Amino acid sequence: MHKSQNMSQRRITLPVTLEFYKVPANRVQVSLNPYLRDPDSAPSQFIHENVRLDPWGLRDKFLTWPPEDWERFMLMAGSFSTSGLSKQEFTEWQELMREVLLRGTNKNKWRGFRGRFDPRKVAKLLAPLPMEFKWDEKAPSARIVTMRSLNAMIATIQLDLFQGAEFRVCARHDCTEPPFRVGRREKQYCCPECAHLAAVRRSRTPKTEKRKSHKGKP
Repeated sequence: MHKSQNMSQRRITLPVTLEFYKVPANRVQVSLNPYLRDPDSAPSQFIHENVRLDPWGLRDKFLTWPPEDWERFMLMAGSFSTSGLSKQEFTEWQELMREVLLRGTNKNKWRGFRGRFDPRKVAKLLAPLPMEFKWDEKAPSARIVTMRSLNAMIATIQLDLFQGAEFRVCARHDCTEPPFRVGRREKQYCCPECAHLAAVRRSRTPKTEKRKSHKGKP
């Protein structure tokens, strides 16, 4: 008998919270007098201030952020990861996250990942994130806390997929929004505005083709 057969399993349902804190660093002078005498050589230090951001909103911004402006994203979101970042790395993470959202939890659809993307990125995207249990007077909960924007976005993907969420690209061909969560209804468009614009375009197409056909007649 295998050891795993002797292990008891118990399913526990806990609410999970995800907290992402951006940590910008502001350089300030330690002493006013040295600064007034010689601003360039005056001693200074970094003062850190925690700013809490919405991880899901951050993910949407990241997936639609222009790659050529990747450095400005770093200024907005704070520390990305423990390793360095370049435009190429930024773009590859964008493409990988989109693919994972669209392919969902079906691992058979992930076979092409390792051929297209850096295996280390794929492993990091699927690796478990540290989680702590929070006890209070009401009810216990699980808590994920990170100060790296990459970890925060990975956590949002994992939590969405654990819930069985499905994502798709907006049916409006020129929509620039990130993949959206389908929900209970089989939505084709990411928002009512895109659905309305697509309907207007469909209504105009027959009229345009009709005018062209009339012009072509002798």
